[in-house]
Amino acid sequence: MNIFETILTAVASSAAVSALIAALFSKSNNDKNQSLKYVTEERGKWRQFIKESSSVIYSGNYKNDKEKPQLISQLILSLNPLNVRGNKLDLKIIDLLKTIQRGDESTQTLDEFRDCISILLKHDWERSKAEAGKSKQKIDEQSLKEILGEFYTPPEEREEPI
Repeated sequence: MNIFETILTAVASSAAVSALIAALFSKSNNDKNQSLKYVTEERGKWRQFIKESSSVIYSGNYKNDKEKPQLISQLILSLNPLNVRGNKLDLKIIDLLKTIQRGDESTQTLDEFRDCISILLKHDWERSKAEAGKSKQKIDEQSLKEILGEFYTPPEEREEPI
């Protein structure tokens, strides 16, 4: 084997390895982008469902007698039921929905429900923007505190049972 063939073999091997590495990185990035796109689209659908259902519950404009319990059940099933400190907002909304289902549709209850839903949607929107890279960084704790208000839980307490 002469020097030319040795160099040609080395270059061809390097090119093949480089192409393989580039293909692996490309596939990995494509998989991440597809996953992010799917999650983002699903969260958008979830936010839309929460808005529409909450609006109907707040207004009391149900199509029929069966729609109220159905919407309330669907909303409860769309929230996180875990009884941990970092989940105060979802638990509060679930409690308000059960109160509404029992017949308390006072202005105070409905306004509190609407306000909690607004906080939930704002929080999820900020998380979505951060995850999609539209925000320069993840939501910091100060921003979380401002968005969640009384429902904010410090990171070290989030997984503790209530």
